[in-house]
Amino acid sequence: MIDQNYAAFEGIDDNWQQLRSYRDTIALGVSRGRLSGILTDMVRQLHDGHVFMTENAVAFTPLQRDLPLVVPVGNELPSWNWGQTDHFGAALTPLPDSTLLVYAAVLNHPLGLVPGDIILGYDGRLWKDLYKDLFKVQFPMSFYLIMQCSKSAAMHQWLGAAGMNWHLFDTIDVVKYSTGDTVHLPTSLITGPMPGIHATEQLPVKGVPFPDVSKGERVSWGYVEGTRIGYIYVLGWDENVPVHVNPIAPAFLAAVDTILADRSSEGIIVDLRTNEGADAARWTSGFSTLFSQNLNAMGFLVRATATEHRSLRVSTQWNAFGSLSGSGGHLYDRPIAVLSGPWSFSGGDMSVHLLGKHPMARTFGLPSAGAFGMTDLSDPPVGWFRGRTVAVGYTPPDTSAKLYRKSIPVDEEVWLTRDGVAKGEDDVVKRAVEWINTLTYAHDVALNRGYVPPGQDSVLVTAELTNPLGHSASVSSIVTDLAGVVRDSVPLYNDGLHGDGSAGDSVWGRYVQVPPDENFFDIALRTDDATQGTFRRLPSVAAFATCGPLALDSVAFKNQPAYQYCSARTYVRSDGLTAAVKGASITCECNDPWMKRINVGTFSLPEISPGTKACPSSPFIVNYDSSTFPGYFNLKFKLAINGYTFWTDSMKLAVTGVAPRPQLPTVYSLMQNYPNPFNPTTEIRYQISEVSNVSLKVYDVLGREVRTLVNRKQGPGTYEVRFDASGLSSGVYFYRIEAGEYAAAKKMLLMK
Repeated sequence: MIDQNYAAFEGIDDNWQQLRSYRDTIALGVSRGRLSGILTDMVRQLHDGHVFMTENAVAFTPLQRDLPLVVPVGNELPSWNWGQTDHFGAALTPLPDSTLLVYAAVLNHPLGLVPGDIILGYDGRLWKDLYKDLFKVQFPMSFYLIMQCSKSAAMHQWLGAAGMNWHLFDTIDVVKYSTGDTVHLPTSLITGPMPGIHATEQLPVKGVPFPDVSKGERVSWGYVEGTRIGYIYVLGWDENVPVHVNPIAPAFLAAVDTILADRSSEGIIVDLRTNEGADAARWTSGFSTLFSQNLNAMGFLVRATATEHRSLRVSTQWNAFGSLSGSGGHLYDRPIAVLSGPWSFSGGDMSVHLLGKHPMARTFGLPSAGAFGMTDLSDPPVGWFRGRTVAVGYTPPDTSAKLYRKSIPVDEEVWLTRDGVAKGEDDVVKRAVEWINTLTYAHDVALNRGYVPPGQDSVLVTAELTNPLGHSASVSSIVTDLAGVVRDSVPLYNDGLHGDGSAGDSVWGRYVQVPPDENFFDIALRTDDATQGTFRRLPSVAAFATCGPLALDSVAFKNQPAYQYCSARTYVRSDGLTAAVKGASITCECNDPWMKRINVGTFSLPEISPGTKACPSSPFIVNYDSSTFPGYFNLKFKLAINGYTFWTDSMKLAVTGVAPRPQLPTVYSLMQNYPNPFNPTTEIRYQISEVSNVSLKVYDVLGREVRTLVNRKQGPGTYEVRFDASGLSSGVYFYRIEAGEYAAAKKMLLMK
């Protein structure tokens, strides 16, 4: 099966034919232990955490003194059921010199181990040399998966396994933290099982509960004590909710949503240092909530032929797992510290890789396992467990840029230290918190309007700057159109003269001139830290439109009292002049206490050409409580593109035949005339929010007044005026309104 289907021969010495020669040895007759040793040696030489071949009768043999069964990993989580969880009672992590740091231990450990002690090896030899000898004699392995692919992760995990193999030796060599003395202790002091511990290369974080793995939890969250920094543990993605029941990561998504809803949050730490991977469908929803743009960071390759080991083709089955669909208009704009380690495996690798591409992310720790692939666990023989890699990751669009067995570098390599663990401090977390607390960055970008007439006005861009160390910093906004072409780039100011509040406060602002064409424009934000010589660019943090505007033209409704719902079919009109509006959606909201729910709150709209109307394929279904229903709904409609709401409208929808009381507008507004172009009459609508002296006049292209349509005091309301241009020649005209301190103008085209 490996010879014909394995997708990861590239990147290793292809000695598979030599390894397969063991079939002749096995055919002559070997013991179960010898067979297990041969198989695990074959697996080890593939350097692939997604490949395993083991007979359960050998792999699950209880560990005991002098049993020739090697444990190839250093982590032990009770609920993972990988075998022994109480064999050593202490957790080890490698130091740079390949000695092993005790970072956790049970109370009253029989060897007297405490955090800060160092394990050198056994019987006077260093463990970094001993474990290689175990390879040479092909020791069989207990059922602890070899969860690594890269050379650095493999070494890290094999070194960390030192404590779990005490049963093979007579004495253990320990350097005590308290005295600095090296002691040689008999392993016979370990006389029985000890309590299981969470050996995950993570120290407890005050204020944040650890996942209850005994109940199948993989995710937990809270706030780092004394801060507003959210902290999310993710030990894996295969929670105890089956993916066919709930295809999202309910706990991770809930954690992200909780922290995002808290505007006082100062950042997020996502701890992936130990992550067993599993189903990618369980992280995409939570990740997408953090991104505003789509991300295609990884593709997958599978075997193209059964005879050529390195023949690969692009997979059509797996590629969705390397992509994310961003939530338009919802970029998380606070710092995200991503913690990585060699025990972040498979789906953990992918998680670190994807989340590390967030514009506000920085990665800390050590590179992950490098197991960017998919495994097939299907149909093992009874009594056996096996798996093989059937797809390997690559960086699109270059299929030669393979990720398998490659650890993605972290931005800052930092790990547990001897002094830190002795004090109960996690140095990786400590550095991540320090980064978040000292980062200079702009956030909370806001525009004063979503729609602006093309070329006739400006839009105010504001942003807040967090600058805890008082660095020399600057903020600028970049305006791009739908084609990605930069249309403007301007600095923001904190001088109180550019719509930014008071001089010297944290709010920066600038009025940006609106381009002359009908289009949709994206705002990106760049923060430059001149003190550190760094910058940070946030894409798609805001948007405005000069296309349209779109407006709610009418609503056709039908009450179904027998079923306690009302259907409302919406018709949307484009008041633009030249450009069609594509990809728009309409959302219906209702906060009336008698409203139960709206079945499907958002519908897509077809392309809408200037001066035409369109409606979604289905009506909104508004369910209500008949016992309290007064006969009407207060509905709010949002018209958006790519998650950005550019236009809003509202209405009071009466469903009893009684005309609804008109809802007074809350803002001044001048709408585009309809129809446009026109011949010879057109309608002009406008809204007045207060009693005002209203002047509405028409001008030709030379600025000469052609007609006065309105010149009187009017109260709050929506008005419509007919303009008859029978005596005028074809061409462009402008109409301008002045009401109180409000003034606006639009152009229209007369075509006879």
